[in-house]
Amino acid sequence: MAKKVSMKDIAAELGVSVALVSYVLNGKFTNRIKAETAEKIKHLAKKYDYQPNQKVRVSMMGYEDRVVEIQNFGTLQVILQEGQQELEELLVVGYGTQGKRTVTASIGRIDGDKFENESLCGVING
Repeated sequence: MAKKVSMKDIAAELGVSVALVSYVLNGKFTNRIKAETAEKIKHLAKKYDYQPNQKVRVSMMGYEDRVVEIQNFGTLQVILQEGQQELEELLVVGYGTQGKRTVTASIGRIDGDKFENESLCGVING
């Protein structure tokens, strides 16, 4: 049985990023991507009979990652198990995170006991 071609394989052969291949194959490319590059990606995907992966990886800090196969395009309910590793101090930066030692700006500290009597509101309650 032949190896299934992935976006990573296509990206490596063309010398572009996996993200770029993903944008093109999912129809999300814009005028910032050269038409010639987009055509090369589409041509290679067709040549190798690229089939998209029907799995999604779900991850959240403090929980074990989980890979779930998509059966249909309806609602997907995923339950994550708590992780076994302890979390170090971290700083939330926009949509990403950085370790405390990599930040050069001033950092304030709030202990967890300040939040004990606060109600949580949002999409996911703690």
